[in-house]
Amino acid sequence: MGKRLLIVEQDSDIRLVLRIWLEARGYEIQELAGGWEVRETLQRSKFHGVILNCHLPDISAFTLVKLIREDGLSLPILLMSSAYPPYYEPMAETFGAQAFLPKPFSWDKVQGWLSKWVVDAAE
Repeated sequence: MGKRLLIVEQDSDIRLVLRIWLEARGYEIQELAGGWEVRETLQRSKFHGVILNCHLPDISAFTLVKLIREDGLSLPILLMSSAYPPYYEPMAETFGAQAFLPKPFSWDKVQGWLSKWVVDAAE
């Protein structure tokens, strides 16, 4: 079984591109289009990491990261956004995400995050 990632992104085209790229590298992917289901999904299944869009239709990604951490989950979280105010990157770290990548993102940066943060076994 490959490493499992949860992609939370409202744009179906971006989810598809991420899925294809990640599955080609051996990752097992589950997708969600909104944030309200994330906490339940993470409690129900084990994941090695989360790729999370900052601008979800139903909840702030920063609030969601904070809630995930309050649930006691320490899995790595990568935040992405096409809007890139200068405060997003430090805010992502303050709330408990490991990294922030602006869109359009570079595949090298996604791979760098995966190599640094996504471990072999879901904890």
